Amino acid sequence: MKKLLGIFTLALMAFGLAACTGEALEREIEFQTTDSHIQWRYEGEDDWQDLIPIDDLEGEQGPQGEQGDTGEQGPQGEQGDTGEQGPQGDTGEQGPQGEDGRSAYDIYVELYPGYEGDEEAWIIDLVQDNLPVELTVIDSEGFIDELDMMKGEYLGQAPYNFDWFLDEALTEPANDTYIMEDMTVYLDGSKYYYPEYRLDHNFVEEDVYSNVDYDISMDLEEIASGNMWYEHVRFEISYTGPDNGLSLLAEDSEGNHIDIAEVGFWGPENGFELTDGYSESTGITANFLEGGTYVISIELIDLDSDEIINSLNIEVDVTATTNINDVLDTENGEIVTTLGVITKITDHRTFFIQDDTQAIAIYDGAESFIDTLTIGDYVVLTGERDDYAGLEQISSLTELSILKQDVTLPATVDFSTIDTSDPEAINNIQGYMVDIEGWILTYVEEVSFGNIDATIQDPITGYSIDIRYDSRLADSEAAAAHLLSIPENAAVDVNGMILGSFFSGERLLYTSESEINTTTLSETAVTSYLNDYLAVDESTDEDIALITEITLADVTYTINWSSSDETVIATDGTVTQPEASTGDQTVTLTATVTNGNGYSETFTYNILVYALVEVTWAFEEDFTFVDSTSTSYTTSIQHTDNNNHVWDLLGRPGGADGFGLGNEADGSYIQVIAQGGIEHFEFDAVRMFTNSNTRIVEVFVNDVSYGTFTIDPDSDITESFMIRNINVSGEVTIRIESRSPGSRGAMDIQNIRWSTYEE
Repeated sequence: MKKLLGIFTLALMAFGLAACTGEALEREIEFQTTDSHIQWRYEGEDDWQDLIPIDDLEGEQGPQGEQGDTGEQGPQGEQGDTGEQGPQGDTGEQGPQGEDGRSAYDIYVELYPGYEGDEEAWIIDLVQDNLPVELTVIDSEGFIDELDMMKGEYLGQAPYNFDWFLDEALTEPANDTYIMEDMTVYLDGSKYYYPEYRLDHNFVEEDVYSNVDYDISMDLEEIASGNMWYEHVRFEISYTGPDNGLSLLAEDSEGNHIDIAEVGFWGPENGFELTDGYSESTGITANFLEGGTYVISIELIDLDSDEIINSLNIEVDVTATTNINDVLDTENGEIVTTLGVITKITDHRTFFIQDDTQAIAIYDGAESFIDTLTIGDYVVLTGERDDYAGLEQISSLTELSILKQDVTLPATVDFSTIDTSDPEAINNIQGYMVDIEGWILTYVEEVSFGNIDATIQDPITGYSIDIRYDSRLADSEAAAAHLLSIPENAAVDVNGMILGSFFSGERLLYTSESEINTTTLSETAVTSYLNDYLAVDESTDEDIALITEITLADVTYTINWSSSDETVIATDGTVTQPEASTGDQTVTLTATVTNGNGYSETFTYNILVYALVEVTWAFEEDFTFVDSTSTSYTTSIQHTDNNNHVWDLLGRPGGADGFGLGNEADGSYIQVIAQGGIEHFEFDAVRMFTNSNTRIVEVFVNDVSYGTFTIDPDSDITESFMIRNINVSGEVTIRIESRSPGSRGAMDIQNIRWSTYEE
């Protein structure tokens, strides 16, 4: 009765306030009571509508009492006269307007926040007596739940069909009760229960390493059914561990990967429903970002009650690893643990691994692990940071485990995208597999101990890089024979060959036949290569060796030369120096190149031919003061000669009379500080060691370059190189530096001489 009177009062408030504020209602509602019902109608209408039966409002009639005695009726008194009306008082001042009152709808929503309708829907529900009420359910074990019902709903049709009772003693049935107000019902026994669930994971790794992906997928499965279900649940995720933390990646229904360790939960923000017989697996990939102990906590939460339905903890001890980029920054001799995918295995103790940051060689000197490995294995290993003749590596392995197999190999590096003028750019891809398309094999030769040296050149840019077949790294007779079978000047493609650094220079490390094959060249590449290959020195006072035929990529090209002045440079390259009175002369040489298959191209070169000149050399140094027997190109020698010229040498002793410069990477040089200026300068040079590797030096005077000079790599005959008309007075610094690329490009510098110059 109290609930209905409350609703009746609330309805009057709604109509009254709505009329005052002008909100929602446009017509007034009237109520009346008859002998049988409370009725309502819109103002102005004739018909009344039944709302609530009076019988539902009345309690049971009590027993009739005994009739009492009738008392005597007293006499009626006389009616007095009506007094005069007094004067009306003055009207007082109007008080301040009060605050607008809240509507009945606002008050109701505050009391029943679960109501979802707007004010118009609420008035309809009010009029139809269909507003929600709350049903409290208590079972015999004291479990309490609260259900939102609609007023007038039949309890026997509630979502859960049980034997309902109105009293705790379970004596007064309530199954056929209409829900008209908030009420409590009781259940006989433990019939009101939720299913039971198993929450588990499949993470069974014994050895776990940082920066590795691990599967810790969760399984949620109903293992005992219930007659209730959870409507809004989700997983709450948390963890403890090292500062850098971890990632837990899960994929949602739209294919998005979400780091649930970062957001703190898994599932829709408002939860999902656990239906009858629910069973589901969630793929989760864990990556621990550093070493240490982690505890991952997963709780299945009922968002409606904050109840923890189920939970589990995963404790993981993680061994720290170092990425390869950081390994490369580690000092030699340090013990490191790293991981990567195997990209190449040689036949002799060495393999290469690569991760997202860099690549590195691994030397298994004891052959403890290499026989168990396959390209595509993803491994974690521990060993000593080291290098072999410039090749960055890890050696002295103590541990190695295969974490995964058949991993997709990293993409090869297209060498044409690398800035070959930047040594750092090349060094950054050491250990990577590289592809090179359409270069020319300019040199190939078997050297000592079954090793093979080769050189390939970019026909467009002229950049060259060495190839090394090291019998200690790749003991394969078939691979060696294949490389030696490729003729010089053949066009080749390089396929996934490892780039390393040997003997202080970058080198491609050749290990198998599949890594190099012959190909054809484009006409553009042929023209670019020939233009560079046929080019002659821009100035000379000696005969020129003019090439008349070349075989390039199995195609023979014929070169015919013509000269703008055959009296100075003949078509066979013979040079006749002009008389001193005539002065230097410039001659244009033209090369016409054909191949008999339609190719025809001309190349022109302008050459300055020096006139005859009588030079009186003021000084000559034959390096007899160099008596060291060192074979290192880092030997440093200082000397002051009889003319007080201060010599500073870095390199190694050369032949009988000379000083040896190594490769450019060795940093070797010859320097002298002299007095009296310099007019002309000349030096003699010859190759060291019998190989055809390129040998180049550059000459500076007072830090100004006066050109580069190439020593014949195929001859043991000493050559002379002269720089004319330098014409610098006073104190001068003369410096010769090696510009030999790659490795094994040493040369012997002999008999340096110059003439003095005074302004």
